[in-house]
Amino acid sequence: MVHFASPDSFGADHLSASYGSLGDPSSTSGHEAEVVVRKRDGHKTGALLSVGIARWHTGMDIHHLQRLHSILGALAAQGEDVSRVRPALYSASGFSPELHAAEARDEVVLIDLERLYRGA
Repeated sequence: MVHFASPDSFGADHLSASYGSLGDPSSTSGHEAEVVVRKRDGHKTGALLSVGIARWHTGMDIHHLQRLHSILGALAAQGEDVSRVRPALYSASGFSPELHAAEARDEVVLIDLERLYRGA
């Protein structure tokens, strides 16, 4: 993913991407973030730039974006700087019209297979 991403996608040109999960003390199930993008800063962990959810066989809707906002709220409560974070949704099955409208308002980055493998 980071090999194809434009620097404009996440606000930096040296990125690292990984998967992870966030334990939320207020939830027994926790929050899962399949994609975590940070600015690569030498050997140190850099600034958090994006947190994303990925689904292969499921179309995504506004509930997925709300879940991302919940994850970001939990991260902020744990002291993570989320001021530069761009929420991202990754899907091979498409996005609802509400999500396309949110993307037009610059509230989320929507990444389909074309964008994932060809960049944008």
